[in-house]
Amino acid sequence: HAESLASGAGEELPVMKCGVRGLLTDTTSPEYRSLKEMNATLHEQLTGPLFRCLSRWCRKSTQKKDVTATCMIYSHMALIFRNVDAKDYNFQSVATVLSAQVFLSSFRGRGDDVEHAVSEIELFDVFEKHRRPMWKWLLEHDDGAVPEAIARVATMTGDIFKTNPGVREQAQRKWVVPANHPGTLVPDSHAAKEDMMAPKPEETYRQWLLRTAEGPNSIMINVNLGELSLRKQELKLVPDHFSSNKDFQTVFGDLGDVHCADVSKTKRRHWLRMLGRRHDLIRWDADDRIPGFERKKLYKPKSLGVADKWIAAVLEPVMDNTPVLREMNLYLPGGGLQRGANTVTLTGAYKARGTGTNAPIQVKEVVVSQDPPVVYVYDIVEYGRRHYRRQRFASDAAWSLHSPHVGDADTDSAVEQRVWRCGDEWVLQCGTASYVETPQPSLVINRMVSKEAGTQMFMPTRLLVGLLPDALLERYVFWQNEDDTL
Repeated sequence: HAESLASGAGEELPVMKCGVRGLLTDTTSPEYRSLKEMNATLHEQLTGPLFRCLSRWCRKSTQKKDVTATCMIYSHMALIFRNVDAKDYNFQSVATVLSAQVFLSSFRGRGDDVEHAVSEIELFDVFEKHRRPMWKWLLEHDDGAVPEAIARVATMTGDIFKTNPGVREQAQRKWVVPANHPGTLVPDSHAAKEDMMAPKPEETYRQWLLRTAEGPNSIMINVNLGELSLRKQELKLVPDHFSSNKDFQTVFGDLGDVHCADVSKTKRRHWLRMLGRRHDLIRWDADDRIPGFERKKLYKPKSLGVADKWIAAVLEPVMDNTPVLREMNLYLPGGGLQRGANTVTLTGAYKARGTGTNAPIQVKEVVVSQDPPVVYVYDIVEYGRRHYRRQRFASDAAWSLHSPHVGDADTDSAVEQRVWRCGDEWVLQCGTASYVETPQPSLVINRMVSKEAGTQMFMPTRLLVGLLPDALLERYVFWQNEDDTL
């Protein structure tokens, strides 16, 4: 009252001009200074020691996935900033209130049916009072720290300051307001393009309306409603057939309960987005189709030109030592052999033995090297509806980047390592050329760390064997960029 009169802000209100017994009107009085000091001390205690104590409790309850206790703590943390003025907003106050609102809207009422010790009317009053001024503060001051804090809190991967132990720290992103969706924030890496509202060629009105009304294909924080969502999809836990996948375990380990939302679901593909972790999970059904390849020029040693006789000189001894290779019709490259080439790739289809007319067929590539004289056999395998080479055999282990051996993950138990005579030398042969891949569902894991890095796809080690040295594959995890570089 005294400050309003001193600043002139209350002159327009008749009630402010009335004298009220016991109400201070002089900002220079000792009573005023005493009240201001006590108010400052109380505010310091609430936002300092008490807030840090509640934060520690909240961190422990989050790690234990105790939703009821976490809801209770966030309710009290929001009340700490109930009467804070807009001019005193900072990261702590804005992140706490908005994070509490999003978390409570998602989890309040779940778990044990107990009272949270804070009235819903009180909480609604806090959120309604600060919604508009905090949105204005976000647009003017925030650099992305507050939305990142909200995402951590809502997905129970950390608090407003940092992630939980065992959760990989992510680089801070820039968040923007998407077109046609005021009051919401999305990462700039997933923001809709400026021409999103423009109709696409041959697009019907219904398709245009669905595309523009659904919003950005990204995690979205709605400050108006206090919600975190993905294209208005309901949050759920990552299904077991996703989390039990070997590639999921390699990237994330044992995460426990992780929230996600559907991006797309079709007959053979299920696409999920993990909230708060910037990763997408795309599960494809097994593909039993056989990859096609050119069958124009059949490999025959006697039909090779004089300059290409080295192919037979290297390949024939290996085929004599590995009869499986003679069971396939190998085809030379359709475009012909390049003059002076040091390597040539032959392609063939191997049919598993003793399994009848419906025997599985494995497409293989046989790479013949002139110098050093060595033969490699690669299986063509499907992963996420793309085909990759996977080394299965090398005629000389000394010149192979990968040495298949018994006990390798995803390798059959019939791996052979034996010494054989190649010309005047004894060499060690490794692997098996007769392996047949069984079609299996595949889980593609994409991540969007930043807008600059773009979308990156996890590359399982089994798809890189023979292409990179085993020493690197055992030590590092590789991701493929949009331009196919690693």
